[in-house]
Amino acid sequence: MSSPDDPDLRDLPEDDDAFDPGPVPGPDDEPSPAERARARAFGELLDKVVAGRAPAAMPAEDRPLVEAATVIRA
Repeated sequence: MSSPDDPDLRDLPEDDDAFDPGPVPGPDDEPSPAERARARAFGELLDKVVAGRAPAAMPAEDRPLVEAATVIRA
């Protein structure tokens, strides 16, 4: 397990999302309205992909998540 002094972890940014700047919330924190909206939009995207109506384009950061969800669904 890595420690906080690990050089690989020291260089990580405090925020992890360009669309939701700020510190990463705790796992038990209530989601922000922006986080809820993004989760809803991503869920709708997954529903379309599973139904065979994939969009012509999607954000690059969503593509690996959609591919993983498609593999899990199969």
